[in-house]
Amino acid sequence: MLVPSSYLAYSLYREQQFKKNADLFIEREFTNKGYTIVYKKTDFTPKAKKLELAFLSRRFSALEIKELKEKVNQNKYLAGTQLQIRQDSTDRFNALKGDILSQIKSSENEMNVKDVKIMQLEKQLTRNKFDNRQILKETRALFPEVSSLSINKSSLVNQKDSITTITAVIYDGAKTLSPAESDKLKLWLNERLLVKDVELFKKH
Repeated sequence: MLVPSSYLAYSLYREQQFKKNADLFIEREFTNKGYTIVYKKTDFTPKAKKLELAFLSRRFSALEIKELKEKVNQNKYLAGTQLQIRQDSTDRFNALKGDILSQIKSSENEMNVKDVKIMQLEKQLTRNKFDNRQILKETRALFPEVSSLSINKSSLVNQKDSITTITAVIYDGAKTLSPAESDKLKLWLNERLLVKDVELFKKH
């Protein structure tokens, strides 16, 4: 199971790949052939993808649309995307006006949502980053036996797919710390790192 920060990064990556490949598909199949697109809308969620288009004058037959859908599904980043080409009637552009305005608002909202996701990811990464060099200096002042250490956030997954997050501290030294010294070091690290889940491991 992916940890939350990894899942968020992967979701952003999938969405970016979807939009990038949708643009490449549109360029290859329509723009390069001289077809003027007057409306484009893409929707992406982990469970559904949609690409909606309308053209200035080009109309497509049912067979052509079927072939385009097959090409969409041949792309691994677009596979499963619902392709909809709007060509309902000659006054279809009037019907699209409201959709175009909604698309503008949706694009603005989409940017806001993406900014929030990026901020959440950056905050998550910041929480998971420790200054090992500085903390080693402070640790050695209190526990001279420790010669090196590494601190990382780790996620443990059990058989029920529940996740337990710990702050894993791996240290090295001439000898293993006694249980009493280990408890003191864990207590100090919890205070120093502002966490409550430090687990101490001796490098073998």
